Amino acid sequence: MLTDRRPILLANARLIDPSRDLDGPGDLLIVDGVIREARRGIGAAGVPEGTDIVNCAGKIVAPGLVDMRAFVGEPGASHRETFASASQAAATGGITTIICQPDTSPVIDNSATVDFVLRRARDNRHRQHSPHGGADQGDARRGNDRDWSVEGRRCGGLHRRRP
Repeated sequence: MLTDRRPILLANARLIDPSRDLDGPGDLLIVDGVIREARRGIGAAGVPEGTDIVNCAGKIVAPGLVDMRAFVGEPGASHRETFASASQAAATGGITTIICQPDTSPVIDNSATVDFVLRRARDNRHRQHSPHGGADQGDARRGNDRDWSVEGRRCGGLHRRRP
Protein backbone atom coordinates (compact mmCIF):
# COMPACT_ATOMS: atom_id res chain seq x y z
CA MET A 1 0.00 0.00 0.00
CA LEU A 2 1.35 3.41 -0.95
CA THR A 3 1.38 6.09 1.67
CA ASP A 4 1.04 9.79 1.05
CA ARG A 5 4.32 11.59 1.52
CA ARG A 6 4.30 15.18 2.61
CA PRO A 7 6.34 17.57 0.48
CA ILE A 8 9.63 18.70 2.03
CA LEU A 9 11.29 22.07 1.56
CA LEU A 10 14.98 22.30 2.41
CA ALA A 11 15.19 26.05 2.94
CA ASN A 12 18.15 28.42 3.20
CA ALA A 13 20.75 25.84 2.16
CA ARG A 14 23.88 26.22 0.11
CA LEU A 15 22.92 24.39 -3.09
CA ILE A 16 25.73 22.75 -5.04
CA ASP A 17 24.96 21.06 -8.36
CA PRO A 18 27.93 20.78 -10.74
CA SER A 19 25.66 19.57 -13.57
CA ARG A 20 23.93 22.97 -13.52
CA ASP A 21 26.97 25.03 -12.54
CA LEU A 22 25.04 25.94 -9.38
CA ASP A 23 26.75 26.93 -6.13
CA GLY A 24 24.90 29.36 -3.92
CA PRO A 25 22.10 29.91 -1.45
CA GLY A 26 18.66 28.53 -2.20
CA ASP A 27 15.86 26.11 -1.45
CA LEU A 28 15.12 22.57 -2.61
CA LEU A 29 11.57 21.25 -2.89
CA ILE A 30 10.93 17.48 -2.75
CA VAL A 31 7.45 16.22 -3.72
CA ASP A 32 6.57 12.50 -3.69
CA GLY A 33 10.23 11.64 -3.13
CA VAL A 34 11.34 13.52 -6.27
CA ILE A 35 13.23 16.81 -6.42
CA ARG A 36 10.79 19.20 -8.03
CA GLU A 37 12.75 22.47 -7.82
CA ALA A 38 16.12 23.75 -6.65
CA ARG A 39 16.55 27.52 -6.72
CA ARG A 40 16.52 30.64 -4.62
CA GLY A 41 13.22 31.83 -3.14
CA ILE A 42 10.98 28.76 -3.39
CA GLY A 43 9.81 29.23 0.20
CA ALA A 44 8.91 32.87 -0.38
CA ALA A 45 6.96 32.02 -3.54
CA GLY A 46 4.79 29.54 -1.68
CA VAL A 47 4.92 25.78 -1.29
CA PRO A 48 2.22 23.08 -1.41
CA GLU A 49 -0.03 22.87 1.63
CA GLY A 50 1.29 20.60 4.37
CA THR A 51 4.93 20.95 3.33
CA ASP A 52 7.48 20.14 6.00
CA ILE A 53 9.99 23.00 6.05
CA VAL A 54 13.54 22.22 7.22
CA ASN A 55 15.79 25.22 7.88
CA CYS A 56 19.17 24.24 6.41
CA ALA A 57 21.03 27.44 7.24
CA GLY A 58 24.74 26.65 7.29
CA LYS A 59 24.21 23.29 5.57
CA ILE A 60 25.11 22.07 2.07
CA VAL A 61 22.66 20.27 -0.19
CA ALA A 62 24.42 18.49 -3.07
CA PRO A 63 24.20 15.37 -5.21
CA GLY A 64 25.69 12.27 -3.58
CA LEU A 65 29.47 12.06 -3.62
CA VAL A 66 31.61 9.20 -4.96
CA ASP A 67 34.51 7.75 -2.94
CA MET A 68 36.91 6.52 -5.63
CA ARG A 69 39.36 4.96 -3.13
CA ALA A 70 37.41 3.10 -0.44
CA PHE A 71 39.40 0.48 1.47
CA VAL A 72 36.87 -2.21 2.42
CA GLY A 73 38.09 -5.33 4.21
CA GLU A 74 35.94 -7.75 2.22
CA PRO A 75 36.96 -10.17 0.92
CA GLY A 76 39.46 -11.50 3.41
CA ALA A 77 39.66 -8.90 6.18
CA SER A 78 36.09 -8.39 7.36
CA HIS A 79 37.47 -7.89 10.90
CA ARG A 80 38.83 -4.58 9.57
CA GLU A 81 35.71 -3.40 7.76
CA THR A 82 32.68 -4.89 5.99
CA PHE A 83 30.46 -3.62 3.20
CA ALA A 84 27.85 -2.84 5.86
CA SER A 85 30.19 -0.75 8.03
CA ALA A 86 31.80 0.98 5.02
CA SER A 87 28.39 1.86 3.60
CA GLN A 88 27.14 3.21 6.92
CA ALA A 89 30.23 5.39 7.33
CA ALA A 90 29.96 6.60 3.74
CA ALA A 91 26.28 7.48 4.04
CA THR A 92 26.98 9.46 7.19
CA GLY A 93 29.40 11.61 5.19
CA GLY A 94 27.19 12.07 2.11
CA ILE A 95 28.94 9.40 0.03
CA THR A 96 26.45 7.50 -2.13
CA THR A 97 28.86 5.43 -4.24
CA ILE A 98 31.90 3.46 -3.08
CA ILE A 99 34.64 2.24 -5.42
CA CYS A 100 36.44 -0.52 -3.50
CA GLN A 101 40.22 -0.82 -3.87
CA PRO A 102 41.54 -4.18 -5.12
CA ASP A 103 44.05 -4.74 -2.30
CA THR A 104 41.99 -7.40 -0.55
CA SER A 105 42.69 -11.06 0.08
CA PRO A 106 42.07 -12.46 -2.45
CA VAL A 107 42.91 -9.52 -4.70
CA ILE A 108 40.03 -8.25 -6.86
CA ASP A 109 41.68 -9.27 -10.11
CA ASN A 110 39.21 -11.60 -11.84
CA SER A 111 35.54 -11.77 -12.72
CA ALA A 112 34.73 -14.22 -9.90
CA THR A 113 35.99 -11.80 -7.26
CA VAL A 114 34.21 -8.89 -8.95
CA ASP A 115 30.99 -10.93 -8.85
CA PHE A 116 31.61 -11.67 -5.15
CA VAL A 117 31.99 -7.97 -4.34
CA LEU A 118 28.86 -7.01 -6.28
CA ARG A 119 26.86 -9.87 -4.73
CA ARG A 120 27.95 -8.98 -1.18
CA ALA A 121 27.02 -5.36 -1.74
CA ARG A 122 23.63 -6.34 -3.14
CA ASP A 123 22.95 -8.93 -0.42
CA ASN A 124 23.64 -6.30 2.23
CA ARG A 125 21.22 -3.92 0.46
CA HIS A 126 23.89 -1.36 -0.32
CA ARG A 127 23.03 0.46 -3.48
CA GLN A 128 26.25 1.67 -5.01
CA HIS A 129 29.38 -0.45 -4.67
CA SER A 130 31.80 -1.03 -7.52
CA PRO A 131 35.16 -2.74 -7.31
CA HIS A 132 38.33 -1.19 -8.61
CA GLY A 133 39.93 -4.23 -10.26
CA GLY A 134 43.60 -5.10 -10.13
CA ALA A 135 45.80 -6.38 -12.95
CA ASP A 136 49.50 -7.15 -12.98
CA GLN A 137 51.87 -7.38 -15.93
CA GLY A 138 51.15 -11.11 -16.26
CA ASP A 139 47.44 -10.35 -16.67
CA ALA A 140 48.20 -7.86 -19.44
CA ARG A 141 50.39 -10.40 -21.30
CA ARG A 142 47.58 -12.98 -21.05
CA GLY A 143 44.97 -10.41 -22.17
CA ASN A 144 43.07 -10.66 -18.87
CA ASP A 145 42.78 -6.88 -18.51
CA ARG A 146 40.01 -7.11 -21.12
CA ASP A 147 38.07 -9.33 -18.72
CA TRP A 148 36.40 -6.31 -17.11
CA SER A 149 34.57 -5.16 -20.24
CA VAL A 150 34.27 -8.34 -22.33
CA GLU A 151 32.44 -10.26 -19.62
CA GLY A 152 30.20 -7.29 -18.83
CA ARG A 153 31.35 -6.81 -15.24
CA ARG A 154 30.81 -3.49 -13.50
CA CYS A 155 34.23 -2.25 -12.42
CA GLY A 156 34.83 1.30 -11.25
CA GLY A 157 38.34 1.22 -12.66
CA LEU A 158 41.35 -0.91 -13.30
CA HIS A 159 44.55 -0.63 -11.29
CA ARG A 160 47.71 -2.06 -12.83
CA ARG A 161 50.13 -3.37 -10.22
CA ARG A 162 53.82 -3.17 -10.93
CA PRO A 163 56.24 -5.84 -9.67
